[in-house]
Amino acid sequence: MSAFPKEPSLLTRNIYTGLNLIDQEEHQLSDTELRELLAGMETRNDPHTLFGPVLGFNQYGGMESFESNLEYISGMEALTPNFNYSRDDAVKDIFDGLVDDLVINQRWVSTLRRFVYGFATKDNDHTEFFGSPYLGTHRVLFKTSDRVTFFRDIIDVDEVRLRDELIKTKWINKDFKVSSEAFNLSIIYLMHRVYISDLPKNVKEDALINLVMLFHYRIMTSIMNHYFGYLVKPSVAITAYNKLSLKFDIKKYGSWTDLFKARGEFVIDPRTGIHFDAFAKMDNDKKIVYMVNDMESRLKGVVNDYTKVLYEIKDSADLVETDSGLAVMEGELNIKDIQKRETRYKNYISNTLMATNSFYKQELVTYAAKAIPRTDEDKLEMIIRDFPSQYAHAKGEKYREFVDDVTTHLFEYLSTNSIRHQDLKNVFFKLRGAYTSNKSSNALLLKLRTNGDELIKVMTGIKTEIKITSLRTSLMLYIVLRTLVMESMT
Repeated sequence: MSAFPKEPSLLTRNIYTGLNLIDQEEHQLSDTELRELLAGMETRNDPHTLFGPVLGFNQYGGMESFESNLEYISGMEALTPNFNYSRDDAVKDIFDGLVDDLVINQRWVSTLRRFVYGFATKDNDHTEFFGSPYLGTHRVLFKTSDRVTFFRDIIDVDEVRLRDELIKTKWINKDFKVSSEAFNLSIIYLMHRVYISDLPKNVKEDALINLVMLFHYRIMTSIMNHYFGYLVKPSVAITAYNKLSLKFDIKKYGSWTDLFKARGEFVIDPRTGIHFDAFAKMDNDKKIVYMVNDMESRLKGVVNDYTKVLYEIKDSADLVETDSGLAVMEGELNIKDIQKRETRYKNYISNTLMATNSFYKQELVTYAAKAIPRTDEDKLEMIIRDFPSQYAHAKGEKYREFVDDVTTHLFEYLSTNSIRHQDLKNVFFKLRGAYTSNKSSNALLLKLRTNGDELIKVMTGIKTEIKITSLRTSLMLYIVLRTLVMESMT
């Protein structure tokens, strides 16, 4: 398994990859406070990376975090009579003693996968943020409900009792919020249980990567709510991202989800993961604490470096306010150019549909199907193969109207949100979020849902609502992809 995937082509860049701290108080820093924080950081020639060499660590594993935590009840009875908390390998035995009903099997792996993917896509904000490479653009939260689900369905343990036992051990200091956090330590224990299980190798790797991703998702929500009390304008975020060099991990991988997945592959590979023994053996509490702190502090370093660039852009004189309140680079917004571009793409997709054999592209069908859970790829392929004949038919007005509405909504959405149409992956993730959001009130999108469902029913005979919805959403995404790849197809 390679720790660093090859740099893919435009159409094969994992388009479809698919993930209130405890109802926390948001630690909102003012601009002045954040500037002071950034100004006080050590000057670096290169940005922090999630994939760098070993960092030095002290007796508690290195850097500690600002993260908020619940107040926990202390004074509960020991795990077992005469349990030795002062030894160097007590953490695993505490977990083993309290997590007594957990069975690591294929069903559990599926539950974990649904939880991780469900968190990263649970609403439009989460889908768009984790599916993008931008910083500070959305409010993402790991809520009490997410936490309860994790401790109930994923590890099945009493969180309060678990932490109370863990902070009695030699290497876990209750005043260090990151390394004493029951959630963070539970991730390491679950990685250990997966590693020693009898699951097939590929299933193990899938579960291990999902656990590392979940750790990073949660830490990222904490960092976001600490640094960004106010959201960043999309155009500022885009400009900051475009200014990053390839030395920045996020620039290399293109989205937070893809970066965290690559980090997961790196961590679990014994050839690259400096913490491999920490979770594989789980017999050294000092190494366990170091692993937790190192993963958290590396991500915080990555965000710190990115935030510096973001604030440079925010202060740049090159940014201006338009009448719509949208900050864009001088000269970037040109209404006539946008209108010409939209007409050109509309003509292209219409001509493609009139040429019977041009509309269907297998690779795009796969992307559109995998992006939406429960989409039957074979059914979607059938719909897309048949769509041109329905579109060109004398009585195909509903099909022509549907495609026209999809492209109209596409360019309205891109213009409103200041998204470059060439940024195919970003467009794909953002529109998937818009299409699946339950909170949307956009009249054209609501019309598309109604009319799209009717077309799916007519073309397939399917009556199950969830199957109809999945196929309709995948069809809309396919039309968007097939439209926007015009340059690469001509």
